[in-house]
Amino acid sequence: MKPTLESQFIYFLEEDLSLPHESVSLALKHHSGDWNLLPIILWKYGLATLNQVSCMFDWLEARQK
Repeated sequence: MKPTLESQFIYFLEEDLSLPHESVSLALKHHSGDWNLLPIILWKYGLATLNQVSCMFDWLEARQK
């Protein structure tokens, strides 16, 4: 079975950007289902830097084409 975009994105956050699982879980509790807003939620709560947020948007953009 092919991994979903959501599971790939979570893997990217935790493995490539080294965000703690707890931070990702907290952001997921506050997100409305729009994966494009998750980087903003992580930044809003101080769980990701602007550089990490930029990487997240680049990752999402590359996979939505």
